[in-house]
Amino acid sequence: MTHNAAKDVQCEKCTMTFYTRAEYNRHMRYHDNVRNFLCSFCGKRFFESAHKTIHERAHTGERPFACNFCGKKFMSKQKARRHQAIHSRHKNKK
Repeated sequence: MTHNAAKDVQCEKCTMTFYTRAEYNRHMRYHDNVRNFLCSFCGKRFFESAHKTIHERAHTGERPFACNFCGKKFMSKQKARRHQAIHSRHKNKK
C-alpha cells in the first residue's frame, strides 16, 4: 500500500485508489475472498454487512423502502430509487 501526493491510498493488487485506510481494508476483503458476514437463515456469506442485510430481507419478506409515487416497496434503497426514476421519466414526458 502506498500513498500518493493527494493522500490517496492505492491498492497493491490492482489500480484502485482510496481516500481512507478503512476503504482500502474493505476493498482488500474482495482480493482475499474474506466473507465475514453470514446469513442467519441460509448460511450464505457476504463481503459486507449491508449486502447480508439486503439478502436476509429475501427470507423475511421485509421491504422497508417505498416508492414516493406509487407506494411499491423494495428490499433496498437502490432498487427503490431506480424504480422511482421510471415515474420521473414519465412525468417529464407529459
